[in-house]
Amino acid sequence: MNKNPNIKINYLFKLTYQILCVLIPFVTVPYVSRVLGPEGIGTYSFLQSLSRYFIIFASLGTLLYGTREISRVRENKVQLSKTFWEIELLICSTSTIACILWCCLVFVYPQERSNCLAFLPLILAVPFDISWFYTGIEKIYYSVIWNFVSKIIVLVGIFIFVTTNDDLVEYISLLSFSIFIGNVSMWIFLKREICKVKITELKVLRHIKPTLKYFITAVAISIYTVLDKTMIGIFTEGSAENGYYEQATKVIAMITPFAFSALNDVMIPRMSFLFAKNNLHEIKNRINQSLNMELLVSIGCVFGVIAVAPNFVKIFFGEAFMPVVLILQILSVILIPICISTCTGSHYYVPSGKVFVGTKFTIVGAIVNVIINAPLIIKFGALGAVIASLVAETIIGILYIRGTLQFLYIKQLLTNSLKKILSGLTMLFVIVNMPIGDLTIAFALVIQVIIGIVIYAVMLLLLKDPSFFMILDFIRQKLNKGKVDNV
Repeated sequence: MNKNPNIKINYLFKLTYQILCVLIPFVTVPYVSRVLGPEGIGTYSFLQSLSRYFIIFASLGTLLYGTREISRVRENKVQLSKTFWEIELLICSTSTIACILWCCLVFVYPQERSNCLAFLPLILAVPFDISWFYTGIEKIYYSVIWNFVSKIIVLVGIFIFVTTNDDLVEYISLLSFSIFIGNVSMWIFLKREICKVKITELKVLRHIKPTLKYFITAVAISIYTVLDKTMIGIFTEGSAENGYYEQATKVIAMITPFAFSALNDVMIPRMSFLFAKNNLHEIKNRINQSLNMELLVSIGCVFGVIAVAPNFVKIFFGEAFMPVVLILQILSVILIPICISTCTGSHYYVPSGKVFVGTKFTIVGAIVNVIINAPLIIKFGALGAVIASLVAETIIGILYIRGTLQFLYIKQLLTNSLKKILSGLTMLFVIVNMPIGDLTIAFALVIQVIIGIVIYAVMLLLLKDPSFFMILDFIRQKLNKGKVDNV
């Protein structure tokens, strides 16, 4: 087994897959939004939020825990194999219970029986998801290859089978089966990485207590990422408000891979390795470099979304979804605290084994979210859920920063963040005051995006933002390497 996996290769594979996950919605979402409308999208959003609770229980927090445990034993193939099967058997047990309970839910919502059953493959897919194993051994490409294929299949299927507002079941089924097929395909490469072990040597129960810490974290996170949709469905009339909220959160989910997800996912096993070696100097440098770089993208995205939201929503979702504009503009700010908490979480709390400390912070935010969510949703609908989520995430981000102060160059981070904010404000001012004239909305949006990126980059250059120069140096090195290779 390769003992020195390449972070850049893993990052590029992960980022490429994330880009595909973003590009496909750019093709399907405008179509589906117009076919199913706010009510259909809202129904999907509400039922999908319910399914998330069952998926969280089925996975039992093993996505992060499994990655951490596998990364620690990756140099010992026998121990690696034992650890994999112990965690996998635990997931199979909880997934079986989750599937049975989900089938029981059909009787609670008899009017949504077909839609609920269409979500069943999504829960059945949980035990087949062994991406945590491949992430742990830092071979991301194994979990990416066949997922590419499943994404393309669902892309084609949507245009073939989802043609009227009565095709919600077909839409849900396509999404559920694509994930199921993608997860099953990961097992094709498994035999290359593990060896046979005796089932009598497996100690499944030893993983229950530590996974519960990660499970509590997942539950806490779901309170303000999934409960919002559930509560909107309960406290508002019809499904339209949930439809607006779903589309706004979908845009943020599309941006997140570019902002920080891809880098954080591949850094967990490497940081776990560094903590095991107690290499504190490199740990500190990597945390600050990553946080600076992720804030550069996140802050730029926030101001960019605020600027282009009116034209983007009109083109992307259609006139029926124009209430999404204000929701999306306010929700975009959430990218900054999420960036802070996920970066410090993946670079410090998870790899250092202090995940429960991060869980406590998340629980605090979840409690705040629960307290203010209901009255805000009743008063403002989907916008109220956005405000509650933003407050909760900001509190969590502050707590995460406080817990990692000994590893952060705070003065530098604040100075550099101010440069990014000034650059973002300049970009926002220019885009908002651009004379569009007789340009079509689509062409105007393209011009806004291009000019926005240029203005943001120029301002970062003028203000001498170090993370921007780090990106430029990386690009320069790659270009120079390419020239050398071609000689």
